[in-house]
Amino acid sequence: MLRSSPFASPPSSPCSAPRRRAPEPRSPDHDPLAPIRPQGRAMRLVRLNWALGAGLGLAAAASLILADFAGLARLIAAGREPFAALVLLGAGFATLFGAVAAAGAVMLIPAGKESGRGGRRAEGRLYSLPPVDYGSPMARPDAGDSGFSS
Repeated sequence: MLRSSPFASPPSSPCSAPRRRAPEPRSPDHDPLAPIRPQGRAMRLVRLNWALGAGLGLAAAASLILADFAGLARLIAAGREPFAALVLLGAGFATLFGAVAAAGAVMLIPAGKESGRGGRRAEGRLYSLPPVDYGSPMARPDAGDSGFSS
């Protein structure tokens, strides 16, 4: 006798979809995004700097409007949708300043305790420039013809 598969359709309905097993119950502390969720002091530092930069950007946008720089406040007030203009200006400044502050935080994160400096030390030079012959008239800008005719 043939054993039936758990995915086989019952004999009474030959065209029905295959049956699937019920998913296993997950524990309450199961987090499917745990492998990709950023954690640690470095990410807290980046998030804090982004929030501070975004706040600074909102303050800069508000100061431009309050100071009526280049007639910006009058232009926004005279428009058909002043709320949309304020939201776009504030969001743009908050995003720009927040991103710059977060990037600065990433670049200023110190490396490990062993070196005290960021990055790895390269052995030797990564590139070299060709030697310059300073005896030739073309190498010295104060000597010889500049190439332009007057």
